[in-house]
Amino acid sequence: MDKVPIIVPNGNIKDDESGNWSYNGRFNINLNEIKNAKLPIILKFGTSVNLNRSRVFYGGNVLENSSRNPVLESDDYQYFARLIHNVTSKFFYEAQFSYFRTYSEQSDPSLGSNVQWYGDTNHVPGLNAYYQSLGIQNAQGKGLSTDPATSYLYNMPNTIIDAYQRLDLSYLGGKVDATWALLTKKFGEHEIKFGGEYKYNTLKRETINPIVLSDLSISNPFDRWYGTNQARFKGYGYNIVDPFTGVTIADGSDAKHPIIGGMYIRDKISFSDFNFNGGIRVDFLDVNDKILKDINDLVGPDGLLISGDEFTQSKMNWYVSPRLGFSFPVTDKTVFHAQYGKMVQMPQLTYLYVSQPTLQRFFATSLQDVIENSSLQPTKLTQYEIGLKQQVGDVIDMGVTAFYKESTDLIGAARVFASSTVPVPFVTYENIDFAISRGFDFYLSMRRMNRVAINVAYTLAYASGTGSDPNSKFSLANNPQQELPMFVYPLDYDQRHTGAINLDYRFGENDIPKGFVGAVLKNLGLNLDFSFNSGRPYTRREASQTATGTGSDIILSAKNEVYRDWNYQLDLKLDKTVSIWKTNWNFYIYCINVLNTEIVNNVFNDTGIPDNNGFLTTATGASRFETDPVFAKLWPERINFFTNYGPPRQVRFGINVNF
Repeated sequence: MDKVPIIVPNGNIKDDESGNWSYNGRFNINLNEIKNAKLPIILKFGTSVNLNRSRVFYGGNVLENSSRNPVLESDDYQYFARLIHNVTSKFFYEAQFSYFRTYSEQSDPSLGSNVQWYGDTNHVPGLNAYYQSLGIQNAQGKGLSTDPATSYLYNMPNTIIDAYQRLDLSYLGGKVDATWALLTKKFGEHEIKFGGEYKYNTLKRETINPIVLSDLSISNPFDRWYGTNQARFKGYGYNIVDPFTGVTIADGSDAKHPIIGGMYIRDKISFSDFNFNGGIRVDFLDVNDKILKDINDLVGPDGLLISGDEFTQSKMNWYVSPRLGFSFPVTDKTVFHAQYGKMVQMPQLTYLYVSQPTLQRFFATSLQDVIENSSLQPTKLTQYEIGLKQQVGDVIDMGVTAFYKESTDLIGAARVFASSTVPVPFVTYENIDFAISRGFDFYLSMRRMNRVAINVAYTLAYASGTGSDPNSKFSLANNPQQELPMFVYPLDYDQRHTGAINLDYRFGENDIPKGFVGAVLKNLGLNLDFSFNSGRPYTRREASQTATGTGSDIILSAKNEVYRDWNYQLDLKLDKTVSIWKTNWNFYIYCINVLNTEIVNNVFNDTGIPDNNGFLTTATGASRFETDPVFAKLWPERINFFTNYGPPRQVRFGINVNF
């Protein structure tokens, strides 16, 4: 960690910035405070805007091409109006109307949304000269690659990242919640809550590999745009016209409008020695689009592939989730609690939709890819908890909770085999996976005594299942020569031990000596936060056969059998609050990773370390290192991805002002 880098000797990685602007506004009207009105109604209006701009980091761009790191813009807008009506002292309700929009776009910093320029020799400097040096006269629709002068380790200047995407998601929504307090001597005190919500979404999407669009030797514009071996356009909701031929690629009339919502009722009952909380929630989802009647039948009555008669209009699907819990005192200082509940998590909307032209092109080739599926169902979660809370003396609270969570209908890449109604095998998203998490949480909290407050938290957890994420079996699903396994293994996020110890020592207003020393110590505090976690699992592989690879295809262990080492981090914060003109100024020094311990977030699957992929142990790698001085100089840093590490020691100074 103390070695001075060759590539960025000042530690400043160019074109890797990120920035965020946030704006919030609130306006409240309490009609009950208006003279002679006496209306028990509160009106609230608000807005929040978050504008994010960052660069997407590419390791191959660091040396000569960082200016081409893509720009990622992500903007969120939210507006709401809320009415709170206190009908009686025991009944009130809230009604809210909201509008939300999030828009994101990833593009080349110079070419932007002009996707027809990404492979155009008139807009990409050096493109013609490079290919002419290789004896290729027509460079239209081609891209630059790794630079021979860097032993093919870093991209040439003006190498364009062959990706453009934009996503626009918005919704109009309404929500109503009501609370009714009911007091009875015989049946306890009730807090009954009920309500519901509704969201009408609008979804637009475009993803494309645009460099090939400039290759006019592909005369059919639909081949250039939709071809799975070409630009691989996926999108809906945007009007797109091929700039070279004037042909409409997509008319933009197919924006998606999924409908999502739910209703619930819950009753919290309190007795003198027993508390009960029970209820039921009903969620609903309608993709509000044409969906395939049968994923295993792509040829309709007309005998044609994806011609239209294989689809039917979607219907609203309903999902019922009961939930209940209770607690009661075992002694005057011990409380037992238990909980059971079912929940659903709606599928990510971008996994639900694909346009019909994209489907037709997808099934016309055998390219390794995965296609979206409008018949996906929500993930179902069942959760159990049981635990104890204990008070020790007057200042210490502690508790332990055992938990078990089971997730079914997780989304994963699944293989559909060829048949009489499926001309070619393909891979699509389906609800095929499940996951189980179990373990226990422990906490200890000591309220401040003699200026010291302590909090301790520890979790022991085991996570296993058949899929860590929707694409964890992507490669296997796309290989018809291998069986698609469905076995249980430790999931990628299986982290057995996680914990933190926080100690805060703080002087107050009056517990200080008199004089100058007391003035210095007044409202001065020191906070120490020590965190630790055990490593997550990975699959051991043979050494990478390429200079920048992460491991070969040959597996040397069971799936996720090997675990990374533990991580430890100590943070320190020293702060003092001073009152100035009726305002409080908090001056602080914050030191992250005080001990400068090496925190490893990721390792190479062959070596088990973060800065070596094992390529030098292969015959090719060893030869290049011995015979190519440029490779020997640049390779160690090219392979030492800084994203594999956590934060080094950092010292920050700041001021917080409250008034």
